[in-house]
Amino acid sequence: MNTRILLTTGVVAGLGGSLILGTFYTPHETYDGAYFHTKVINSVIANGKYEPLFETTKPYPVEYLMGFIGKFSGYAVINFVYAATGIISILLTFKLLQKLGTKESAALFLSGVLFTSPVFFNLAFSDYKVDIFLYLVTVSSYLIFLKMMEENKYKIMPLLGLFLGLGVLIKIGFAPIAAVIGTITFYEFVFVQKQKNLILPISLLVFTILPVVLWGCYFGIKIPLFQKTIAQKHQEVLRVNPTVTDACYTDLKVYDLATYSKETRFPAYLLQPLYYLAGNNMDPVGFQANNTLSSFLYIGVFFSLLWPLTKEYSNKKNLYVFLIYVTYLLSFLFTVGAIYWYLLPVLPLSLFFFYRVLAASVSKAALKRIILVVAVDSILLLTVVLLNYRQDIEINKDEDKKNREFSKYLQENTEGLILDTSFLQTPVMYPYFTDSQNRIVKTDFIFADTSLDNKNIYTILEKENINYLITNMEVSVKYPQGECLARYKEGLKNFLNTYTDTVYEDDRGYVVSKLK
Repeated sequence: MNTRILLTTGVVAGLGGSLILGTFYTPHETYDGAYFHTKVINSVIANGKYEPLFETTKPYPVEYLMGFIGKFSGYAVINFVYAATGIISILLTFKLLQKLGTKESAALFLSGVLFTSPVFFNLAFSDYKVDIFLYLVTVSSYLIFLKMMEENKYKIMPLLGLFLGLGVLIKIGFAPIAAVIGTITFYEFVFVQKQKNLILPISLLVFTILPVVLWGCYFGIKIPLFQKTIAQKHQEVLRVNPTVTDACYTDLKVYDLATYSKETRFPAYLLQPLYYLAGNNMDPVGFQANNTLSSFLYIGVFFSLLWPLTKEYSNKKNLYVFLIYVTYLLSFLFTVGAIYWYLLPVLPLSLFFFYRVLAASVSKAALKRIILVVAVDSILLLTVVLLNYRQDIEINKDEDKKNREFSKYLQENTEGLILDTSFLQTPVMYPYFTDSQNRIVKTDFIFADTSLDNKNIYTILEKENINYLITNMEVSVKYPQGECLARYKEGLKNFLNTYTDTVYEDDRGYVVSKLK
């Protein structure tokens, strides 16, 4: 049996096994999954929609798609779609690397490095986030863009625009990639090809904007600047002094970054993956390690920036791709910082440029030794990921059971509006409370407002027909830290002791309190 057949058999077995794993053994109760996505999916399954009256959270198109799939086919099919998206994405990554000029063997190696990394494997087969769908659309956009540039097929501009628009719609973080690809396309068409008919560039712009506008006009657009001006459907029941809100959010931002990085200051937080790779998880939310980079990916993000030194920039196609990569990387550093799975859309580009730097810097013999070391490291890392995967499933089964019980209590044993007092970073999970869109009220730190005493707050809640409060006592009382949040937690604790009776509590510290 020759090497090619062995490799093909191994690839098919690995992809097939991952598809089965992702379909039948996916934990739903990851942080983003339970708090954001599963809640919307279950609401769509039960009600055919998710249109929250009181929450500012806007639904993603992926959540609606998964909801309708689940409504007619069940959760196993949702899991299958997630896993299949991961499989298709890695196959397209292989094709992209070849399109950029990588030999088949090198493209297979680099695709394998990405596939076995925690960041890709968990997002494709474990974590209920929308990022794997964004990755699929991103790689497809790269391929369409490269085909257009190589073959001068500018007639496919509308198709490119549609994929760019879908990318922005799935996640606003894709916007820098869409902007650079759109700008390069316009420049090439108008100034290089000297085309004067602007119908195609206009169609590119229209098809990029159209999906976002159509979705946003109905559901609202998940962009902070426009959240309250386009299709605002939620009602602001509890309005708080904006100075108090800003102060508490500042405390939360410091805490939020600290859950991803030991250091919260640039550039020290760039060392974050090293803590995870050394097994030193963050406290108190160490599970973020599941979505970190492998050592090769992490090193590659930095050394890929040396690609211009290889003098391969005479290749205009690759130069444009490098510009896309650097622009996104800069936007990541200045807007996201330490949440490393946000790099997923450009990781194949990082791998390509890093590999080109290595190939130009070391001998062929040395490059082969590096490949061997990285291959062994990738296999060992995947083994660790799978061991954690099994443990996560057991933990999440228990968490899922508790979330179902808690959601059932809220659904069947409460009436009227419910005030969710938890922070976004330390939330109460109620993914199976399918009526939450009509009954959950959020407030921006009303218990931190020193101009209101508990009696005032009680009067406000009563006036707004809020009958219950839900709190994550184990976490919200301990974390996060900060002057404003300290006031909030102390005020909340005093209010609960004085003006409410506890009617439900579980061993996680989830508490339902009824107003007296």
